[in-house]
Amino acid sequence: MMMTIPPCMPFCFSGNDNAITAKRSINKLPCRNHPRRRSSSWYMSSDEAAEDDLPESLMAQLNARISETRNKAVARDSRIARNWRNGNWSVRGFALDKTDAKEDIRDLAAGWSSRGTATTSTDVDDGIGFVDGDGRQVFSGLPMEEGSRSNENDLDSSSGVSNNRSMPIHACKLSLGPDIGFGIAVGRTDGSVCVVKIGGEYLAKFSSVARMKMENSGGDNDAIADMMSTVKLSSELVREDSLYSNSIPASVDASFIPNADEIKDYTSPERFEVVSQFSAHDRAITALLFDSIRTIYTCGRGDFQIKEWSIPGSLPINASDEKCVRVLSLHTDEVVALKTMYSARLESDLLVSFSKDGTFAIWEKWTGDLVYRVSVASEYGELVPILCADIEEQEGIIFVGTAAGDVFAYTIGDIIDAAEKVDQQPEAICRFAAYTQNIGAAVTTLRLLRDEVAFSNLSQRTNASQNLYSCTLLTGSDDGLVKQWEIIGRKHPKEDEGTQPFVGKLQHWPRLQNQTLKNRAHIFQGHLGEVTDIVGDSSKILSCSLDGSIRLWSPSSGTCLYTMDGFENISSLCLEESLLVTDGMGQYVCVHDFDTIEDIDQTYDLDFGV
Repeated sequence: MMMTIPPCMPFCFSGNDNAITAKRSINKLPCRNHPRRRSSSWYMSSDEAAEDDLPESLMAQLNARISETRNKAVARDSRIARNWRNGNWSVRGFALDKTDAKEDIRDLAAGWSSRGTATTSTDVDDGIGFVDGDGRQVFSGLPMEEGSRSNENDLDSSSGVSNNRSMPIHACKLSLGPDIGFGIAVGRTDGSVCVVKIGGEYLAKFSSVARMKMENSGGDNDAIADMMSTVKLSSELVREDSLYSNSIPASVDASFIPNADEIKDYTSPERFEVVSQFSAHDRAITALLFDSIRTIYTCGRGDFQIKEWSIPGSLPINASDEKCVRVLSLHTDEVVALKTMYSARLESDLLVSFSKDGTFAIWEKWTGDLVYRVSVASEYGELVPILCADIEEQEGIIFVGTAAGDVFAYTIGDIIDAAEKVDQQPEAICRFAAYTQNIGAAVTTLRLLRDEVAFSNLSQRTNASQNLYSCTLLTGSDDGLVKQWEIIGRKHPKEDEGTQPFVGKLQHWPRLQNQTLKNRAHIFQGHLGEVTDIVGDSSKILSCSLDGSIRLWSPSSGTCLYTMDGFENISSLCLEESLLVTDGMGQYVCVHDFDTIEDIDQTYDLDFGV
């Protein structure tokens, strides 16, 4: 039986036994059916309660409603867990324009200027744009054939046309907000950042449009080159359907609109929406942190700066509404990760930045003041590039992975102690070589499992009187190997804790190559390229690699349950209960939803053209 899938995203998923393929609900979009909660308040005195007890029929109805709600929640959790195990999920997503409309305008103007062409604003209007309903000049991106882009590099350098336009703009970094309802921040290869509200529709496309604001320069020359010096250009990502619906002049026949018959109702409450967008850096985003509903931290390739952005609370907002609150400059190489934590000792929220220059810096989050800069050095005293990091917030432990294949751990208490002294570096409370059998392998990603206590071997045999501590750490290397570790140690009693919560150093397990973890796997083999991100919980581990795949592993057996293929340069996995959000598909961002009610027994080869 042949089924036609509407064109969407260029991806393909595979499993162990069946030929690949993407799985999705055909008839209706998936939705996250959260159980409704009902609360009742009873206002009666004790005397009234004694005289008039709650009627048995009403109590029975209340108990039945509570039981029904509880059963629905349990059934949903079971369904999601089963879908994760069996690889039953639906896919939806959004596409961000891979060109920047304002750069198209600038390049075109520069080309005309170099040829001495005197073109009026009317000529520009007739050729590539129109005026929108607010009286603003609107230009849509200039479409080009794929083959013609490669010819841009052949243009004469005197034309002034930037060759950077030959490189499409892709999503390169993702960061979920404090709650999935706040949306997801998307960092792009041109240095821009946008926040997109997660929707329920199958595919939303956002086109780049240029906004032009005319300013009177007082001159008489109407040549494009002179005019552009008095024009303020910006660009916005706008839904294609709303652009066609709201901005088309009356004289334009709707039959000439691309896919006009497929335009959906863009007033649907389940739409994907770009709720914030701004240009953060000149080059690709290397680190991104969506810290709160109104704060985003960014780092860009080449400038080594950390920028804090304040996002307005009102929606929708315009591209000019975002404000760079402060710029933190300290690192001398690429910043690879940004994390936040709280220090009870300092009574302050902290921002931690990690860099390839071999250091990580701790900043006062609200003031931007530097608390301390920690150097991560090899046994020979040389700084080792940091490639990844994560923080165990409950005990204040900072883990870093290095290009030499080592993992270091520091406590915030030791770092604060070192900051109070002169020229003293804190000593690592844990340090081990994660990939000794792979000479030269680097730790390219690491992640602490957030619910490690639920399945930690140590926690199962420990009671509170022993004051033992454990957590689970996942690491990935540049040769495709994923490992699971247990970090263990002994804590001081609360009354004797002082500034150091642990007795001695933390230990890692396994310590030798022939040792294993009880009831859990240590090594996960299957990736053929560098592991770029890892996420997971007590029931599953997901890893992505430059080999173009995402693999879902069983934490207990180390078996790869199934594989998602078809990615390219994937760098981010964002996991939120039943949702997995991924990049690695050019301008597309995919939302894989495992809260689907339908059991999808069939598979489909998706061969989409972009």
